[in-house]
Amino acid sequence: MSENTADAMVRHWDWAKDKGLMNPATAQAISSACRAILEVQDNWQQLDIQTLDVEQFVRIFKNLRAKDFAPRSLRDYESRFRRAVESYRKYLADPASWKFPSRQSTPRKPAPSGQTKKEERGQDNAPVDRGEEKRLEEGSQVYQYPFRPDFMAKIEIPRDATTTEINRLVGWVRTLAVDYDPSS
Repeated sequence: MSENTADAMVRHWDWAKDKGLMNPATAQAISSACRAILEVQDNWQQLDIQTLDVEQFVRIFKNLRAKDFAPRSLRDYESRFRRAVESYRKYLADPASWKFPSRQSTPRKPAPSGQTKKEERGQDNAPVDRGEEKRLEEGSQVYQYPFRPDFMAKIEIPRDATTTEINRLVGWVRTLAVDYDPSS
């Protein structure tokens, strides 16, 4: 099967996840968005990704599936699809140097000039949290989830969390929603 097909692009994100080249949740979100948008056309799997008209697919997707998604989800799918096609085309052009582009963060403000205590800083110039390193070594795991295109949610839980503990956590997280209704 040709690597230039839409099907190969959708499968690419599983490959990137399996090789540790990107966050698994991000890879899954991108793959899902690509599949949802491409499925508006029959036999989408055989489409040539190099000549694919991204604007046309986004337009058709919005026209056919707008009622199936919240407005924010439509924007998220569109954004993921655009990034995916652009990134996959770059992969096809040069597989050896391909890297999924991470979101740019806002540059940190420099420390005040009168700062007396020198903090240890990591590679990204952020303060190093030795407590977090110790917790991770001792059996916790930090998970990241692409909550919105501009926000990555993070949660730290023990590696040996049980289903009961996870269900209790999920119940608590539901209460954080601004539109939470305890009667539902």
